[in-house]
Amino acid sequence: MAPECAQLTNCSCDRYRCQEYGAFCEYRHPRPHAAAPKVSPPQDRGWDLVPIQPRPPLQRMTSSLDPFKCDEVEGRYFRLFQEELAFDLSGYFETPFWTRIIPQQCYHEPAIKHAIFALSALYKSAISSKTNTANLDDEHFNFALVQQRQAINSLRQALSSGQPQMRLALVASLLFSCFESFHGDWETASQQIYSGLNILKHLSEDERRHATNSLVDMDFEVGLTLRRLKLQILSFLAMNPMCEHPFNDLNVEETMPDMPDQFTTFNEAFAAATNLAVSVLRHSRISARCGNDLGLRELIAQQQQCLHGLVDQWNKAYEPIFLELCQSIVNKAYIGALQLRICVWKCEIMIATSLSNTEIVFDSFITQFQRITHFARHILQTDQEIRQSDGPRLQYGMGLIMALFYTATRCRDFSVRREAIAILREWPCTNGVWHSLQAAKVAEWIADIEEEYCVGMRFIPGNCRVKMQSLKVSVQKGEISVDSTTTSRFLILISYIYWIHYFVQSWSQLTLLLHFINQFNMASRNINVHPNGYHPASLTQTAFDIIIIGGGPVTSFAESRLAKAGLSVAVIEHELYGGECHFFGCIPSKALLRPVEAFEAAKAIDGAREAIGKNKLDVAAVFERRDRFVDLWDDKTWISISNGSSGATLVRGFGRIAGMKKVSVQPHGETQKYHLDANIAIIIATGSTHSVPAIPGIESLEEGTELWSNRDAVAANIAPEHLIILGAGPVGSEMATFYSAIGSKVTLISSTAEILPMVEGAAAKIVRKSLEASGVSIKLSSRVDKIEKHAANSLTVVLSSGETISGSVLLNATGRRPRTFDLGLDSIGLTGEGQPLKTDSRLAVPTAQGTEPWLFAIGDVNGLAPTTHMGVYQARIASNVILSSIRYKQPSVKINIPIGVTVTEAKGCQSTFAQVIFTEPNIGTVGHTFASAQSAGLKVRAVDSDFSIAGAWLYGDRQPGWARWVIEEGTDKLVGATFCCVEGSEFVNASQVAILQGLTLKEMVHVVPPFPTRGEIWTHLLNAAGF
Repeated sequence: MAPECAQLTNCSCDRYRCQEYGAFCEYRHPRPHAAAPKVSPPQDRGWDLVPIQPRPPLQRMTSSLDPFKCDEVEGRYFRLFQEELAFDLSGYFETPFWTRIIPQQCYHEPAIKHAIFALSALYKSAISSKTNTANLDDEHFNFALVQQRQAINSLRQALSSGQPQMRLALVASLLFSCFESFHGDWETASQQIYSGLNILKHLSEDERRHATNSLVDMDFEVGLTLRRLKLQILSFLAMNPMCEHPFNDLNVEETMPDMPDQFTTFNEAFAAATNLAVSVLRHSRISARCGNDLGLRELIAQQQQCLHGLVDQWNKAYEPIFLELCQSIVNKAYIGALQLRICVWKCEIMIATSLSNTEIVFDSFITQFQRITHFARHILQTDQEIRQSDGPRLQYGMGLIMALFYTATRCRDFSVRREAIAILREWPCTNGVWHSLQAAKVAEWIADIEEEYCVGMRFIPGNCRVKMQSLKVSVQKGEISVDSTTTSRFLILISYIYWIHYFVQSWSQLTLLLHFINQFNMASRNINVHPNGYHPASLTQTAFDIIIIGGGPVTSFAESRLAKAGLSVAVIEHELYGGECHFFGCIPSKALLRPVEAFEAAKAIDGAREAIGKNKLDVAAVFERRDRFVDLWDDKTWISISNGSSGATLVRGFGRIAGMKKVSVQPHGETQKYHLDANIAIIIATGSTHSVPAIPGIESLEEGTELWSNRDAVAANIAPEHLIILGAGPVGSEMATFYSAIGSKVTLISSTAEILPMVEGAAAKIVRKSLEASGVSIKLSSRVDKIEKHAANSLTVVLSSGETISGSVLLNATGRRPRTFDLGLDSIGLTGEGQPLKTDSRLAVPTAQGTEPWLFAIGDVNGLAPTTHMGVYQARIASNVILSSIRYKQPSVKINIPIGVTVTEAKGCQSTFAQVIFTEPNIGTVGHTFASAQSAGLKVRAVDSDFSIAGAWLYGDRQPGWARWVIEEGTDKLVGATFCCVEGSEFVNASQVAILQGLTLKEMVHVVPPFPTRGEIWTHLLNAAGF
């Protein structure tokens, strides 16, 4: 379109590109704009460099290469850049910038020329390797490395000439960042982009005033490109939260972008969406780091409201242009309009979920997720049609890839999630600098979670490395410098391209691929249990009313009760706040086991069984469910919900007793200790840890990959080929249930005559038969003599009988011990590290210091009833004891006393201890078993019943069920109950109340369960007892 088109259509040119380059205008009438400034073209005041000459835009540049010298080979790569790579580089950039402005710099800047040759050769290497994945060191790749070195040398020479070379450094930064990202080194590329933005800031006002129109436009284009690249990096970081990055200004308050009432051009809407996306990404990362800083959280909440308003303003301003573009016959215009919509939808989701990533929040955006996949599919199909017709390729914004990533990893609608993954697998592999890296993250997630989608994917082994130079152009106090180092890099870009987009049908490669994925997954589950933040050095006070050592769910209840009463509370935690239960115990294990339970229940019901289709679980969906429940092992949500609502102060570090009412805190990885004082009491809630048996050879196994603890078992995302489990208690039996259900071969080794020796023998036998029916091999009364390691994930367990069992992973489930070691107990005269802390009925630990109780132990650490629910019960009692003491002995202290504070004695730790084992079927127990009652000296009788009742048969066909009451002779009081059936956990509470209240069978006759329910087992047990 000629410049006259702007006059004929009464349209304003976009930065006067028509006059300067003959670029395309927006064919649109002007629209009202809120306080739109009138921009005049800058005057040409001269410049010491050759101005950029306008080039015809209506066709790709294929003119003579005479203006600069190059040989025939270099000429081919230059034409490749003009005719193909410049269009594939477009991504978030303007294509004319790559087809004209950058190539024109080749006429007088050798550094730019060689950088273009290097980029083209690397691009050609990636394209040609599609047909030959083995030939990585081809002529194109070697030529790229040579040209890169020449570009670096030319840039050094130019910068050492003493002439102002800011713009050369600026363009060089951009090109080298493209080269690094094409090569797969995103970290170096991101540093280079940051340097480019820094150089752009250092362009002096005098240089800008004396710049020609062409140079001003180049400054604008390079700056816009670098800012959009920064947006892409921030997008990449949002999908890779563990990555380091050079943008260290994320916690600096930023002015929100202005938004007009109505956009006049598509480019204006595009730029506004880019600025909005950058602000949203920064807001998201700041939110992830805010922790318990109330001031920062208030600021974030204000920014959240502001960003919501900006999204609404952008949508209103964009609507007229969007409606017009949707009617356009030009595919490119229509696709561009859709892309901006998708980008802003993604922003809307990120804003709403910045302070919470719970399922409920993401579920509220199911409509946006559906629209994203629908429009992305349409964009992809349109692009394929254009490529088939050899038309110009489309430009894709980063918002599209990240929006699909969010849909693929957050949407719980199975069909929508899988559609997003399918689109990403079909994505054009070379479009945009960062797209391959973004898609690689999704590919990693697919291999990690959606494992059935990995079948047959082609990949390049990770041992293919090359030596290349990494370049960094930087500016300090106006002086430009160039640094380069030789490092070893993976050819990950090409690997990722094949990983995502190309498939083989050879079954011979499937085994190799699955082995590779298993090794990758096992190595990638290095969960950071020592997150940053909440450093003791940042505390504004060192004395608190209450100090709690340990930050699990037990602590959560105590800190909430005490803090809400008006006391100052500090919680010291050296790992993830939320504790073992939330991240490595009850929550993840039950999240894994519940799908197994539901699946088995459905298979046992006629009608549902036939509707299941395939007779196996969706393992990927099961692991994904687990990851959501543990927030991907990120404790920020738990801090926000629990610690944040209570007002307690969280301190990260290892806490130790340092004397009466004194605690030292040592941050992870540091030697310095910080000291805190407790005005009233210290509560120890450090929980327990797994114990490792002294078996010869066990030390040769690599922890986390070959030797699993309970943490590794619940955090893994693979099904081991053969899992050997030592110990047939609750952890061993539950993990045998789960891993056999998802396809692993499982061997369960028990030193006792029956699995689950702590429960009634009949219930244990039912579970054992169920495990054996699912394919689990069980070795009873077996002792392990030694363990032999042969190779990675290849080991043999030798039993005392001489039998050998070969497997790939060994799970140690032999028991746990209290976390009382290295706790500083000796400072107050206590001994017994690694042993339970002895407490009285108030959960107080007797000490020689003071006359009043000041030290309490709750949860697993006291060994009374090592379960989460009993620990929470103990937290209630200990908190009541503390508050009661203040009320009666310090009446002048103003606190809010709960109604139930008079309950100050723990009565339910032994006689009414309830527990559920989530095997198939469940086992729910409360109080004594028949054997434990006799051992305790009680004279008891047992009554049994099966679940041959109408409610049970209606609930599930052919499912075994068995129940037992243990009744005290003479009093006919209930002292114990066991239920072994589907969802046996739900039968425990009523019996627990009966035991606690000392109800007799005569009184229990009046408890009438409704018909037809499984609760009728109560009536059947009464009948069996003679009532």
